[in-house]
Amino acid sequence: MKSEGQIVVEFLREVMHLQPGEVIRADFLYGPAVSSQRSRYFIAIRKDSLPTMYDFAAVPEIDVYLLQSGVRMSNLEAESLRFAHILLANLQAADTRWGKDFVNHVFSDFIVSEMPLTAQALLRGHPLGAAKGSVVYEECMVYFRRSIDGLINSVRMELRYDQEVPQIIPPAILAAADTRLHLSLRAALFPL
Repeated sequence: MKSEGQIVVEFLREVMHLQPGEVIRADFLYGPAVSSQRSRYFIAIRKDSLPTMYDFAAVPEIDVYLLQSGVRMSNLEAESLRFAHILLANLQAADTRWGKDFVNHVFSDFIVSEMPLTAQALLRGHPLGAAKGSVVYEECMVYFRRSIDGLINSVRMELRYDQEVPQIIPPAILAAADTRLHLSLRAALFPL
């Protein structure tokens, strides 16, 4: 049995490639909890001179297909939110291997090491300190770096952005961190 994502990808493949249609606008709505039930793609496709708007849940199969097809979102903010959604899916995959709490600590350390100026304000009051130096810690950190490298490669190679990478990836990491670690909520509930 096919998943919802597989069915949508087959539909998009038919609309965009077999019977060529032009994507005239694509947007991404990032849900506050960023789950596949809340995040959505809105895609307008012109076919036979008639535009039609489609609305799909953001699931990994659709993410991959749209990236491989080179479909850009309408603006860099929507692009960044799409990549935050993809990064969160990567973090969920890490959870199954190392456990959510450990992954959260390593993700916090990753942000501190890669984005030090932003990290001070962003992670204030967040407990840091996973078992640095352990083999498992290093494996998880390498996983994060490879995930981010994969996102950068997708932005550059599949979507053909270059100068825009700093406007897409760092905000995506910060949006994923905010969602994953509840940073905005923590700051609102427990101001310093």
